[in-house]
Amino acid sequence: MNHPSPTSLLVESGSNRGLVAPLSFDATPTEQYLMNLQSPESRKTMTRILNQIARMFGAQNHKEFDWLRLDKDKLLMLREAFGQKSLKVNTRQLYQQAIRGVFKEAFKRGLVDDAKYGEIASVEPIKGQDIVHRPITLSEDVATLINHCLAEDSVIGYRDAALIGLVALNGLRRAEAAIFHTKDIAGDGIFVVQGKGNRQRRLTLHSLVSQLIDKWFEYRSDTPGYVFCRVRRHGFVTPQMCQVPLSGTAVYNVMVKREKECKLSNVRPHACRRHFGTNQLRNGQDLAEVQKLMGHSDPSTTALYRIVSDDEMKEAIESIQLDVALN
Repeated sequence: MNHPSPTSLLVESGSNRGLVAPLSFDATPTEQYLMNLQSPESRKTMTRILNQIARMFGAQNHKEFDWLRLDKDKLLMLREAFGQKSLKVNTRQLYQQAIRGVFKEAFKRGLVDDAKYGEIASVEPIKGQDIVHRPITLSEDVATLINHCLAEDSVIGYRDAALIGLVALNGLRRAEAAIFHTKDIAGDGIFVVQGKGNRQRRLTLHSLVSQLIDKWFEYRSDTPGYVFCRVRRHGFVTPQMCQVPLSGTAVYNVMVKREKECKLSNVRPHACRRHFGTNQLRNGQDLAEVQKLMGHSDPSTTALYRIVSDDEMKEAIESIQLDVALN
């Protein structure tokens, strides 16, 4: 019986459409853990974290480190080191999550016994939550970025204006915007988002985003393929280029580049997504509806976007009045 090559296979479904998903029959526990992550962006993040942990023990990268050397004492030492580095709580939680994930894969393969796996799993999760200072509104800054791109009067400028509009006004993750495909457009302003964890959701394109995409398509053409693609020098786009999506990192870099050109800060993909979710909740949208719009699997994640401004907080606190005579 012939097995597929342990190099890679091309997948064509959900949020992994068009991306290379490696399949290997002799993958290490770290490689298997990374392959099991649904999102390409998650794989990049956790690869970076695994490499950082490996370097703390003197290895060049996660592939060269013997993860099975870790035990409960070393894991507790790592936690202490994370605290001394003043890493954010969320970051420290990701480090521990990565180690637990690697040992889970090793246990499933019989590389560690019940006692060793139980020892690692017994280390309590890092608790706590960071205070995140989030701007309530980015509308003016988003408008500045889009107008800046349009004023450039170039093919890449029209592409970037449409891309920024989609992320900011429809609340898409950067990876979702990257793989937006013409066949995801259902007509009448409706489109399907290929979301995280292969979960699809139907959204209505914001009217401005629809206009911006129409303008971009005057140069891209209506060739079936990915809505956003690379643009060659002098504004050249071929039908073949439409068959290759941008990466989530490329979407991020586009917004960082435009942000710097406009001398702005924090007008980046996730900041725009937070802005979208926060404004939906502040405008009275039901939590369950906003959860659907953003593609969250857990409503508690959506609830984090319910941000109270300093003025609103002060008004709420001062609403309690006491009749007290203070000399």
